[in-house]
Amino acid sequence: MSCSDILDLNPTDQISSGTFWKTKADADLALSGVYSKLRLDVISAGGGGGTTCHWDGLTDNVYCTYPWEGGYTDLATNITPSSGGVMQSLYYGAYQGIAVANDFVANVDEIQDASFDAATKAKYIAEATFIRVYWYYWLTQCYQDVPYTDKPLTIETMKMPVTKRPI
Repeated sequence: MSCSDILDLNPTDQISSGTFWKTKADADLALSGVYSKLRLDVISAGGGGGTTCHWDGLTDNVYCTYPWEGGYTDLATNITPSSGGVMQSLYYGAYQGIAVANDFVANVDEIQDASFDAATKAKYIAEATFIRVYWYYWLTQCYQDVPYTDKPLTIETMKMPVTKRPI
């Protein structure tokens, strides 16, 4: 007996890619998801991280001595996303923000809702694109040359080379 007639591949209790990107409300929800990534503690001061004086720990202006500040001082001597703490949080958080923005830009054109006019769609795309640029700003400030993508990643495209900045 085959179950192709009774098997529903889209979950009924949550949003899925098969049922999303249909209405302006979907675009609003997705854009909120892009903005929500901006709450990364190391840059937004949420949870006590990311304040200006902590980032000064990267310079000779300040020495961060408290345990929760150590990651900022560590960055000045050991710039690597795999060292954990602040730098790992920034690196992975930025790429999560970039991934969400890329997904938004790639899929928002699928919405054919009459209430979602071209001007609003263009504004939403510009906002998501700006947030993606914001994340790349943070990555290049801390790491200089980083992998760059403006498209959603797949299993085949996950390994990306570092993009060299022009001098």
